[in-house]
Amino acid sequence: MDSLSTAVKKMDEDLSSVEAYKKAKEHLSGLTPEEMQTYIKMREMKVDQEAYQKMMDAKRKTFDTWSVWGGSGRQKFSLDLWDPSQQVNRAKAEELKLRARKLSKRIIDGSGINVLLAGKAGTGKTAMALAMVEALRVHSDKTVMFVSTIALSDKIHNFYDNQVQEMVNYTKKLMKEVDVLVLDDFGSEAGGMGNSDKTASEPLQKFFFEVADARQAKDEFGKRIKTNIVTTNQKITGGNNSLEHSYHEKIISRLIAKKEANQLIFGGMEDLRE
Repeated sequence: MDSLSTAVKKMDEDLSSVEAYKKAKEHLSGLTPEEMQTYIKMREMKVDQEAYQKMMDAKRKTFDTWSVWGGSGRQKFSLDLWDPSQQVNRAKAEELKLRARKLSKRIIDGSGINVLLAGKAGTGKTAMALAMVEALRVHSDKTVMFVSTIALSDKIHNFYDNQVQEMVNYTKKLMKEVDVLVLDDFGSEAGGMGNSDKTASEPLQKFFFEVADARQAKDEFGKRIKTNIVTTNQKITGGNNSLEHSYHEKIISRLIAKKEANQLIFGGMEDLRE
């Protein structure tokens, strides 16, 4: 009985689609030549839009799949979830949220910029960067790639595994190409490999210079098209615990935001990790 009912329902659906097709044909036969041309153009536009959307979905999936996550695994956050009331300095937290929203809009509107989120550990820098990324995914077609620099460093220094090195090279290629690159915890990887001086190793210096240099690309009008969002626990300048000490100045110049308007400084924010 169930199978018969299903078969009857399928026949009804088929007949319905046939009737709809007949009606559509009747309407089309009554169009003027000008109206028919408009109809054809609209249909072609729809096909083009669908093809473009499929292409963009595939691109976004590639960059998402090749993102390099840290020990916590894949993460997601949004500006709506950023709760200033969790901080003692609520006014500062509100300001950071507002400025992050404005920076996200600038990127959505087409600006290729450097954004810096700096402050001590646990104050919400990564969460804010993820929230900005989510805004870009929802409100634009921009491709995004998230890279934990500590996790990436482990792969870069795995010299003796050819398969890993092939993966590193492909990751580097994507990092050069993606519209928006997030470098999370940048600078923390520089103290690895037994390096107490906290200067990045030669392989790290070479890797990040190649990426940073490629991301200076401009369009035909000379407008920068790539955005870098960097989170760090370090200061830009000032002693051994600074980005300028860890990396060559050419890398810092290309990756780190210098304009105050592009910097989100989490000073005064409390460590919210339990």
